[in-house]
Amino acid sequence: MINRRFYLSVLSNIITLLLLVYLSVHYSVPSKLIKKIVSLQPANAGKGYKLSKAYTSMRSRFSVYKPKNAKFIILGDSICSEVEWNELFSRDDIVNRCIPGDKTGGYLHRLEDIYSLNPKLCFIMGGFNDIANGVPTLQIFINIKQITHRLIKHDITPVILSTLYVSSKKSNYKKINMNVKELNISIEKYAHNEDIDYIDINSVLAPHGLLNENYTFDGLHISGNGLIKWRDKLLPALLKYQ
Repeated sequence: MINRRFYLSVLSNIITLLLLVYLSVHYSVPSKLIKKIVSLQPANAGKGYKLSKAYTSMRSRFSVYKPKNAKFIILGDSICSEVEWNELFSRDDIVNRCIPGDKTGGYLHRLEDIYSLNPKLCFIMGGFNDIANGVPTLQIFINIKQITHRLIKHDITPVILSTLYVSSKKSNYKKINMNVKELNISIEKYAHNEDIDYIDINSVLAPHGLLNENYTFDGLHISGNGLIKWRDKLLPALLKYQ
């Protein structure tokens, strides 16, 4: 069922692109609009994804780490990678598979790192680096949908965390948060329709659409005070899938 929906989505995109090309030829649709739509193609894991040295280095480490108990996985970027999750929850079954600077296209490229651990559940959090690098929110949304589909296909329960708002310390924070809001609306609606757990961490860390300054030291990454709020928000999901 998931694959059929995906292929129908791809077919719909192709038809839309053909229609836009036709309109551009006959009715002078602006080329900028055509280029933007063409760029929103479903990401294919690994193909065309630019790998940084940090990304390659972290994946090489993941390949030799052998956690004994990997019931829960955290898949994310630097916002999650800096957290000692087992210490935060006083557990030994949470495995960190986050890479600083990673984007959702990178998550797709390295899902094998998740499959190999055979976890019960995978928390997914990302999107800021995509937005900061000009990736359209629709493309980020498509990537996240593909990630959840592939996890489900491997009998891993996905839990999607909202993309985090930034504080006013970050340059261009208004535009960033506007895109974050747009992305989260799409993700939450999708999760609801597909009966996938969605956790809105902004409700406790950025309740007014702006990351609380008391919970961050640089406008993006979370400080100790914020981690307590974050932990309490995730705890019900951990208990649910215990």
